[in-house]
Order: sequence, then C-alpha cells, then structure tokens
Amino acid sequence: MFPEIILWGGGLAYDSNHDVLFATGISSVGFVVRDSLFIVNPSTGIAREIGPSSNGPPEYDLSRGDLAYDPVNDVLYATGFANVEGPSALFIVNPETGEALPVGYQEPDAFLGFGGLEFDPSTGLLYATGYDRTKPFAETFLYVVDPNTGSAKKIGRTGNGVQLFGGLALVPPGKAD
Repeated sequence: MFPEIILWGGGLAYDSNHDVLFATGISSVGFVVRDSLFIVNPSTGIAREIGPSSNGPPEYDLSRGDLAYDPVNDVLYATGFANVEGPSALFIVNPETGEALPVGYQEPDAFLGFGGLEFDPSTGLLYATGYDRTKPFAETFLYVVDPNTGSAKKIGRTGNGVQLFGGLALVPPGKAD
C-alpha cells in the first residue's frame, strides 16, 4: 500500500545551500496518519517523505504552518502547533529525519500556526504572518520572530480585513521595482 501524501496547507522552503525544496504535509497509510517533512522534485511535483515531525507524544502539527530556510546557519524552521491543537510555536526541523524540536512558544495572543514564515539573512530574523487572538479573526498581522527563543513581536496589521496569508517571501533591496 502506497502512502497518500497531502501537501495542501503546509509550508514550502528552498534550501539554497543543498538545492533541495522542502514541504510539510500529511502522509497516511491506511489508518495511520502523520505529520511529515517531504522533499519535492521541482520538475515533477512529486513529493518523497523524509519522516514524521514527531514520534509522539507530544505530537507536533506542522502541516498547517510554514517553512523557512536560514542559509547562513543552515537551519530549517517551521511554524505549527504543539500537541496538535496546542499553542503555536517555532520549530527547528531536522532535514535528514523530519523531526521537529520546539524553539519556543508564541505568547498567548500571537497565533502563527496558519501563516507564512520567511528568514531574512541580512538581519538574522524571521518574519511571520498570523493573527492576534485578542482581535477579530479577520485581522492579520506581520510579526518578527526571534529564531533563538521563538518569541513573536507584532509589527503591525497587514491591511483592512485582510485574512490570513498562507505564504511570505522577502524581496531583496532594489528588486521590488
């Protein structure tokens, strides 16, 4: 029996040091469903499972968050949930096994489990989109995330009535024209 692979809603990040495209999603064989890291062939779109994000408990859900690659320190980051439906968190993901280890959990008001994530090599910081649990769900915010602690600081609202962004990318200076 071949696994069913579902990458919808998960993250995507390109590892420029090793020329690898990573994705998070769900793999299922029969009744066994697990959250996993995948390598995606950019020419064919075919995904190959690396391994589960956790061999639980606790179980981590990275299938709805995003991925970001730090080419300076060769680190793969992910946003997702701790304990499946727990608080949103920042994780470091082992690209060889798929195992995720929490760096830190976001404050109770910051919810980054569904938003985008991107690493800025010029500052060494991560940027994420998400929402503030104390505000109406339709308000999306941009956050800066400390890669050492996982703490998220709200920068500002992304727009009036703009719902959650599912991806995020930085444009190098001078390239946005």
